[in-house]
Amino acid sequence: MASVQDEHYNGPRARIAVARFENKTADSQNWYSPSIGDGMADMLTTALVNSGRYIVLERDSLDSVLGEQDLGASGRIRQGTAAAIGEIEGAELLVVAAVTEFGDSGGTQAGGGGFGRRVFGAISGGSRTAHMAIDLRV
Repeated sequence: MASVQDEHYNGPRARIAVARFENKTADSQNWYSPSIGDGMADMLTTALVNSGRYIVLERDSLDSVLGEQDLGASGRIRQGTAAAIGEIEGAELLVVAAVTEFGDSGGTQAGGGGFGRRVFGAISGGSRTAHMAIDLRV
């Protein structure tokens, strides 16, 4: 796998965009946060860019880009400097995904006491694990 990733790709590159990951978990009281899905979409976008096999289109800030174009079309921006309407590239591929399961399977916590507690306050450590299922479509 590493040798495939190290090879330089010179073939055709499709234009691809990654949508935000939706939360479709059944349990609203779980540990899932929308920022987890946003972070995963960002990680996928970065991996696609780093692969060199795609032209990755930024869609996360599309509303801001459209607003800038609308402002330019309003006549309030100096002529020749406005963002042109109709110049956004279209995606050939769109990745959509949903987090369908997210569960905290617990973990262990260890607390510090004795000398460490007196000098450093509460010292604790441990680990937690979670289960996640993602439905991803192109």
